[in-house]
Amino acid sequence: MAIGLELVAAGGAKPNAMHLRWIPPKKPRETVERTKHFVLLALMAHVVDAFDGLLRDYADLDWLDITPTVRDILRKSVTRPGGKAWSISERVEELVPHPHEDIAESVAFLDLAVGWRNALVHSSRSEARLLESTVQRLTRGSQEIALKYAGIDIKLTLSNFDAAKWPTLKEATTMIAVMQNLARSIDRMLLIANASTTERVELIARREIGKGLARFQGGLKRVWGRDATARERVLTNLLSSAGIVEAAEPVSAGLGGSFVSDLACADRSVLEELVSEAS
Repeated sequence: MAIGLELVAAGGAKPNAMHLRWIPPKKPRETVERTKHFVLLALMAHVVDAFDGLLRDYADLDWLDITPTVRDILRKSVTRPGGKAWSISERVEELVPHPHEDIAESVAFLDLAVGWRNALVHSSRSEARLLESTVQRLTRGSQEIALKYAGIDIKLTLSNFDAAKWPTLKEATTMIAVMQNLARSIDRMLLIANASTTERVELIARREIGKGLARFQGGLKRVWGRDATARERVLTNLLSSAGIVEAAEPVSAGLGGSFVSDLACADRSVLEELVSEAS
């Protein structure tokens, strides 16, 4: 899209095959910059909100070994002492209290992204400030971050933020990439910590199957009225919906080879017990 906007700014004409009403802008560069700003803001707002939603989703995973207090913090159902709300980066730090250095750098970048997003959304860029610890961590890791993200200049990025400028396309896409990679890193850490054995993964799978069957239209009776092959297909779909699937490069342990088929052939009372435990 950015390439297409640059084409407009350079005076590019609408292709003849594109059948829509098109009036070339009188001030192409100004129009393009406004559009780019809108797109960047929409992307940043969406990704930040998605990350916030991810933290809330973690709180709802009952198989994660995290305390009720941390779950409340992830949901933002409690505040910090003094009544101040927990920030996204603070919630990450509560979930991952002793992060590796690369994750710590990513959390600092997340703090920058959230600050920039909030400043743009609320039109108060001049009031936006970063914690000194965030600035120091980003500055200290500037060389490593530049190597990971196409040579981005952290000092220039921080300067642009302080000057209340719009992020450049490179800065915005880097912040988005950092948040995506941070989400993957957190997922990996949680899986390693909570699903490292086949026994543990099968326990999680039984819980998720119980929840899924409890919601199944027609109930367990309808599912168990089918043959074993059809039941196995239903169970596999329920596991897939819960994110329990075979992966080419798995992070967690896997299910036993006959786990699904054994459940599909089990007496209905076994599955009724799973549904009861999940209710």
